[in-house]
Amino acid sequence: MKALLILKYLSFLQSEMTVLWQVLVMSSNLRCALIGLALVWIGCCTGCGNEIPDLVPMSVTVTSASGGAVNNALVKFVPLIDGLDGNHVASGVTGKDGRCELKLRGSEELGALACEHKVLVTEGPPPDDARAAYFKDQGASIRRFEKSLKNRPIPKEYERLFSTPLKCTPSVEQSSFEITL
Repeated sequence: MKALLILKYLSFLQSEMTVLWQVLVMSSNLRCALIGLALVWIGCCTGCGNEIPDLVPMSVTVTSASGGAVNNALVKFVPLIDGLDGNHVASGVTGKDGRCELKLRGSEELGALACEHKVLVTEGPPPDDARAAYFKDQGASIRRFEKSLKNRPIPKEYERLFSTPLKCTPSVEQSSFEITL
């Protein structure tokens, strides 16, 4: 009984080996064609990534619903292109007039990428002198600074990508963006 099972198994293996051998010794033209097709497919899948759009100048003005300038607001333009990392986010902090010029993260280059962005608006960082005095006065200098800010609070919906209604597509023709909170 065992001998019969072993013979059937060996017969099965022989037929499988025959098929494998036929595949391995197929004509060289067919092998070259299959290898070439595989290389083209790999090249298309990996080499056709998104190109980074051009950098265009971008200024932003932030005002409150009552029309007053919102100073010390951190504005971020987050590009909506798959594959771009945080280094392609443009940001700026508004001055007393509510205006700022955007620049790419970790760079001195002014502007934002010429593509669609979600726009975030949050509280900006406290000034250096308030941060320096933080430990000496247990944060009183920062609290004073925060109380001095006009046209607050910044609505929470503008702080997160999933909730912000703001979108902008910077271009040579559109180099400024007005935000009313």
